Amino acid sequence: MIVAGWLRYRRFWCVPVVVFAVGVAGGCDAGAGGGRSAAARHSPSPVAVPAPVASAAVLPVVSGKAGGRPVVGIPREAPGRAFVVRTVSAGKGPEVRKGRVVVAHYVAKVWKSGRTVMDSRRGGGRPQVFTAGGGSLLPALERAVAGRRAGSRVMAVVPPGGVFGLDRLQSAGVSAKDTLVFVLDIAAVIDPVTAVAGTARPAAGLPRVDSSAPGQFALTVPEGSPPRRLVARTLIAGSGRPVGPRSRVLVHYAGAVWASGRGKPAEVFDSTAQRGQPVLVRMGAGEVIKGWEEGLRDQKAGSRVLLVVPPGKAYGTRSHAGVPAGSTLVFAVDILAVL
Repeated sequence: MIVAGWLRYRRFWCVPVVVFAVGVAGGCDAGAGGGRSAAARHSPSPVAVPAPVASAAVLPVVSGKAGGRPVVGIPREAPGRAFVVRTVSAGKGPEVRKGRVVVAHYVAKVWKSGRTVMDSRRGGGRPQVFTAGGGSLLPALERAVAGRRAGSRVMAVVPPGGVFGLDRLQSAGVSAKDTLVFVLDIAAVIDPVTAVAGTARPAAGLPRVDSSAPGQFALTVPEGSPPRRLVARTLIAGSGRPVGPRSRVLVHYAGAVWASGRGKPAEVFDSTAQRGQPVLVRMGAGEVIKGWEEGLRDQKAGSRVLLVVPPGKAYGTRSHAGVPAGSTLVFAVDILAVL
């Protein structure tokens, strides 16, 4: 995986996968090449989730500043049996629709004990990235976020039952009798097909980038030796927010070793196409190689960037996860959003 894997010496991201169908607190899929996780491959529940109600006799109270960790007050009374979804605060951004990429923070508490079982912000964690309607969310949460807008805070009270997907959270300490309270902060909603639009400008003497679909890049390396210095070439110029030194950046990308090409399509060693959705990277936190830190700085959302990264700004003189020592790397990066 690009961030804490391929680009950071295979130190894999390890974020609690609460919203994914196979939710394992602290679980990771660290297969070589960073393929799609078992959660992302899980098919949606064949049984329809019942329509939620907007209120109930007894409900948790959610407070806290927008954008920060929510404070969830659980009542002493026992929960009802209703599936409740309530918009705590409504955003004004794009609407969550099937096929769109959603970036969201979340927290989950067990009603009976008040115990926090999952928290995306714990330990400096990051938002979860998922594709709406793609079968990666717990069925209850898929229903809860549908139609909500970016910038919204949503609370879902989810009663026990396989139809809601809570039975898949046993490894996170959730029992078959537990009612869970989820609070989701929807940070961004993005259409991955139209996020980067425009005609790429060719870069003479540099690798050629062809794209047939989001994240599906073919990288053709020219004959000859690679540049000795970092190259960051804007192939499509976006007009969105620029990447700053502490930005969280949602990207589609593909990476290859220069030496695997030379006049032909290079072998892609990692890409978001292998996972079926973009990834979120955090700048200035030691999660990406120097070539990414420097090459993406000041690039704007909506841009496609070609990076040619010399060994000194990649993995240096050591081999890494199938990448030979001393390799110059080539990346195509579509910047979908800057948060």
